[in-house]
Amino acid sequence: MPSKIEKKQKAAKLRKPPRDFSYTQNRELSWLRFDNRVLDEAFDETVPLFERLKFVSIFESNLDEFLMVRVGGLSDLAELKKQPVDNKSNMTASEQVDAVMAEMPGLLTRWETIFKSIEGQLDALGVHRARIDSLTPEERTFVTRYFQAYVSPVISPLVIDPRHPFPNLRNGALYLACGLDGVTDEESLLGLIEIPPR
Repeated sequence: MPSKIEKKQKAAKLRKPPRDFSYTQNRELSWLRFDNRVLDEAFDETVPLFERLKFVSIFESNLDEFLMVRVGGLSDLAELKKQPVDNKSNMTASEQVDAVMAEMPGLLTRWETIFKSIEGQLDALGVHRARIDSLTPEERTFVTRYFQAYVSPVISPLVIDPRHPFPNLRNGALYLACGLDGVTDEESLLGLIEIPPR
């Protein structure tokens, strides 16, 4: 019959050696590096201008989904007392969220830089964002009629007051919030309008 010492020695041999995490990478940080490479395509001046603008848009769309899904899930896990540890980087959920947030300022600065550059180049070619104060009277009439015919019918305003609970809002949707004055402060309401995607 093996002694206690022999049992401990056998158990020590069976115990897995500590993992070497230097050969692996965290999934979330790897994903941010991928999205940064998408942005690299927008910086590549050999790529046609509209294609570069598409890469900027792809970057934004990817980042929105990443923050909603991956970081949202990690944020929930970060609230747990005993957080799970990532098996590729040995980081807890809260450490992963912190690492992602540390990368965000640099990524967003790069995005803003290239977007402004592309927008400036397009503007020089006569392609620019129309602003309401730059429209001619004829263009304003067209926009007003278009709004009344195609946009207004699909708008569904939501009113929030003590009798109407705050609604569930769709992820990724854009909303316009409006303060609706009442006779008294207690009668004031909040209105939400979801802006149609197209």
